[in-house]
Amino acid sequence: MTLFHCAGGKDRTGLLAALLLSLAGASLAEIDADYAGSAANLAAGDQRWINEAPDEQERRRRVVRSQSPAEAMPRALADLDE
Repeated sequence: MTLFHCAGGKDRTGLLAALLLSLAGASLAEIDADYAGSAANLAAGDQRWINEAPDEQERRRRVVRSQSPAEAMPRALADLDE
């Protein structure tokens, strides 16, 4: 078993997980679904982080940074394939 993580748990970690899942034979649909699940798994911590923002501009920035859109992983993997 291997454990890996980063501060947010979805960008670097998500890409590493996607690459490992791909090597293990997972389909792109499975990889995309796994990444998209990050939003629900991280929601409580993200909301606390957003609520602690010192001002509205920082709050908006944190909202954007906390998103894990399902379409992000297929784009990232396609870019890597190129």
